[in-house]
Amino acid sequence: MKFLQFLILTCTVLSTNNVLGQDATTIMEKAYHVARSQGEDQKILAHMNIQDKNGKTTMERELYVLRKNVSGSENQKWYAYFKKPADIRKMVFMVWKNQDKDDDRWLFLPAMDLVKRLASSDKRSSFAGSQFFYEDITGRYPSEDIHNYEGEADGNYIIKSSPKDAGDVEFDHYISHIDQKNHLINKRVFYNSKSQELRVYKLIESEKIQDYWTYKKFSMTDMVSGNKTITSYKTVAYDLGIPDDVFTEKSLRKAPRKWLRK
Repeated sequence: MKFLQFLILTCTVLSTNNVLGQDATTIMEKAYHVARSQGEDQKILAHMNIQDKNGKTTMERELYVLRKNVSGSENQKWYAYFKKPADIRKMVFMVWKNQDKDDDRWLFLPAMDLVKRLASSDKRSSFAGSQFFYEDITGRYPSEDIHNYEGEADGNYIIKSSPKDAGDVEFDHYISHIDQKNHLINKRVFYNSKSQELRVYKLIESEKIQDYWTYKKFSMTDMVSGNKTITSYKTVAYDLGIPDDVFTEKSLRKAPRKWLRK
């Protein structure tokens, strides 16, 4: 009888863990969809305010970000064009985001008239001097990590995520606080192997636009230096019919002006 009780208990625990594990992955997939792939395409005019540890603004950036989903796949194409300040005006960052292989990434530096192919290792580098990394801009596929359900708090799911390829990233794991109603990521903390905070992301403002829940203002803080970047979306629009030829190497040097207006 004791053995039977033990067997039932063991099976119950394993079953529960499997359910929770599946729930965690499903939650992360929904959160990724809300953050990165709603609509067929998207255009954003963004402002970045980069601050030192004392809250003093050290740099500002204004840029257009265009995104298009590739039909029939989880792949995407991204195009970021810098408007301000003058020293980086016309700089372009473009990504062909591939789920089954490394992303293709380009950076156009107008001052040098140089198109640079970025290595996959560069995705964890600073984006335009901010506390956001290149990968933060286009997002990290949920399939790259193992997700575990940690509970709920203040209307949020708490999910712990650990990279499948630890050698590919600088963090050991991250904890996400995901809104139970709309799957917006309200907070995300990246930790090192000693469980010390590396970077902290926080959602400040959101809005429903064209029936899509949308991030409008959020921050990323480097917990080592204390520096912070606050990003605000000045305008957001979905389902515009952005053509494929916007996301080509030709558009690095010759910007698609039609799609870079308010």
